[in-house]
Order: sequence, then structure tokens, then C-alpha cells
Amino acid sequence: MKWWEILLEILKYTVPALVVFATAYYLIRQHLQSQLRLRSMELKQETTNQTINLKMQAYERLSLFCERISVPQLIYRIPGGELSSDQYKSALIMAIQQEYEHNFSQQIYVSDKLWKIVDIAKEQVVEIIDKLCDSVPVSSLGSRRSAQLLDQYQTLGVDPTRMALEAIKKEVSLYL
Repeated sequence: MKWWEILLEILKYTVPALVVFATAYYLIRQHLQSQLRLRSMELKQETTNQTINLKMQAYERLSLFCERISVPQLIYRIPGGELSSDQYKSALIMAIQQEYEHNFSQQIYVSDKLWKIVDIAKEQVVEIIDKLCDSVPVSSLGSRRSAQLLDQYQTLGVDPTRMALEAIKKEVSLYL
């Protein structure tokens, strides 16, 4: 047997084996890459769903915050009782501040613009409470003072918490 016949005999077995190996390598590589892409898409979708859930919970909490700091809700929820006018005003403002602090972390889940609107609404409610309490006679106590505060509030015709709620609804509609 001559050397080229030996070489030809080796090539007869080696070339098909190399072709089969290259084909198998290519197919397995393509399969693994597609599986990796699929898993990556699944993880991305799962993360997106979790993020949207957290955002929706933040919108819910901010909506509840706006509702709880609205002037009528504050007056109904915090009885004036025998408190002086200044003490009652402080109690109302403290309730607003506590609600705000309780929901402060929600700002990381909503847009900066929406958080600013909610923050401004809170500040406006504090200003309204300040003005209302100053406009009600110091001698008014209990339910009479509450009724007078509500009457004064209704004459203002301004409700910053409603504007904040509208902004929340508008931002939520972007996700639904």
C-alpha cells in the first residue's frame, strides 16, 4: 500500500466524522442559544410583570393617600372634640404628615412628575387646613367646628387631592 492510499483511507473516515461533528456542534449550539434567548425573554417578562405589579400597588397607595388627606376625610376621621382651634389644626396637619411619611417610599415606583403633583397636593391641603382653621371662630368646638370647617371648605371650590387623583389615573392608564 502506498502512502497516498493510506492517506486516502484515513481521509475516508476522518472527513465524514468531521462533517458530522461540525453539523452536530452547529445544531447543538443553535439549540442552546435559542434556549438561552427564550429563558432570557421569560425572565425579562417576569421582571416586567413584577415591576408593573409594584407600580400598580404604588398607584393604589397614592390614591388612598390622596383620599385620606382630603379635607372632608380628615375632618370626619379626626374628631375635634375638646381641642382648641390651634390644637385641632395641629392634629389635622400631623395626620397629613403621618400619611405622607407612611407613603413616602412610593415615589420610587411612580414618575417624578406624578410624585411632584402628589407632593404639591399635600402642601396645598396643609395650606387649606391652615386657612380654614384660622377662619373658624376660636370659640367653636367639636361637631360645630367640623361643620363650619366643611362649609368653609365647600365655598373654596378647590380640591387639590382630586387633581392628584386625576394625575394618578392618567399615569395608570399608560400601563393598562
